[in-house]
Amino acid sequence: MRVLSTPETLNFMTISLPDLPSELTIRDLRPTDGAAGLRLSTVANWNQTAVDWDFLLGHGWGRGISCDGLIVATAVVLRYPPGIGWIGMVLVDPEWRKMGLATRLMHEAVAYCENSGLVPGLDSTPEGQQVYKRLGFIDGGELVRMRRIEKRGDLAKSGGRESDMGPGEAGIAWDREGFGYDRSILLNWMETTCPDLCVGRSGPDGSLEAAAWGRRGRTAVQVGPVLARSPDTARSFLADIFGSEETTWVIDVPVRRSKFIGWLYGQGFEVERSFTRMMRGRFGIDFRNERFAVAGPDLG
Repeated sequence: MRVLSTPETLNFMTISLPDLPSELTIRDLRPTDGAAGLRLSTVANWNQTAVDWDFLLGHGWGRGISCDGLIVATAVVLRYPPGIGWIGMVLVDPEWRKMGLATRLMHEAVAYCENSGLVPGLDSTPEGQQVYKRLGFIDGGELVRMRRIEKRGDLAKSGGRESDMGPGEAGIAWDREGFGYDRSILLNWMETTCPDLCVGRSGPDGSLEAAAWGRRGRTAVQVGPVLARSPDTARSFLADIFGSEETTWVIDVPVRRSKFIGWLYGQGFEVERSFTRMMRGRFGIDFRNERFAVAGPDLG
């Protein structure tokens, strides 16, 4: 695992924050706040569903800012043992943007991580990257989100997945080896929620040679994480998954996978946006050779 550290990391807790407007209050998010979170992610045109929010608020820690009982900003942290706090779902209602609400919630999320002995991690947009660097976050590699709106007529149909199975415990152990932290709570939830999108394929010796987890989002089906022993295996495995139904697909891929990205272009995908994986103070997530896609900015 690659671990980097910065000689000088700013003390996030010493940053001066402006007071919130008097009509706003800040509080912990509760499992019953899923509908409020879904409103914000839908306004932002993100992919989360009510099921996703139920998972995030049921298993994560979150803070929200409200006005007259209406939640207008959120941030959520998912805890991956032994020591990662993944920050996501930093959302602000358009009417309340540029008032420091996202900065306040990031401060709360980082404080929660550090008080809990967790290293904060997140995926940053290009616009936020320099801001996070000044706060002690370190680049861990660029990713691109690729989207295929519809299946094109010249794409091959699925060759069939009759021999495939769920990734199961072997897939979770493989993900833990590559990611460096235990995401069993996430991967078990994905396999329970969308078993048809969580697939493992065994090689001749009976061991897993490819594994993928997926979920049905509000605007697209997202596939990731994806693990495979070789690029050829990844391509044939995903060709069957993408060929299994005509829908909109999204996948988040490390930029260094240039040949794999080229193959995705050939499958009808296009780059939608880029982001950078970052951690504060040290970087401990390793994009090992077997990793072809990540779970996404909200899940790590």
